[in-house]
Amino acid sequence: RLAKSALKRAEFAKSDKLARSLKDHFGSMRDDDVQAKLLLDLLDKSEALATATTLGLRCRNREQEPDTSSARETCSALTSLVDQFQLKKLTGHDIFEAWLGSYRDSRRAMRACRRDATDDSMFHEWRKRMKEILYQSVTIGPPLDKLVPKADRLASMLGSHHDLSILTDRLAGRLAGSTAESAALARKKLVARRALA
Repeated sequence: RLAKSALKRAEFAKSDKLARSLKDHFGSMRDDDVQAKLLLDLLDKSEALATATTLGLRCRNREQEPDTSSARETCSALTSLVDQFQLKKLTGHDIFEAWLGSYRDSRRAMRACRRDATDDSMFHEWRKRMKEILYQSVTIGPPLDKLVPKADRLASMLGSHHDLSILTDRLAGRLAGSTAESAALARKKLVARRALA
């Protein structure tokens, strides 16, 4: 987003697609592990393991090496594309305006969450915008890097909310009304309140 104004539409679309593909590759690898760890945090061990089995969670053990060949190809293609970008006409003003756009979008999403603290899709939108602000602030550096610790903390809370949302959806499909679902819903509400505070 910071460089979007200096890119041709096709360049941005292609790089965005490659970056999303890379994110999805690693996101899918971590989802079952995260869900299993959440269950262990919410329930006693035997109930957590039984619930994970019922949900069909596949947890990699540490010895298993994930298949990263497609991710390497995608990363190589993205790096090659980014190396070709002509960013010389990008000004500090352009970069700061892009950052402000992310900030405004984040505030808009936060206000929507305040209006309806049960709308998981808006919390997910807020999380994405906070991650943008976090990464952009690190990239830009001073003076925005002062925001990094707070942005990181809030993005982590919103990430926990997102993980709990995925878990509660899974539980509602297979174990509606279970102790696991009640515990996950209660934790998700607590995390939402803390993030909004």
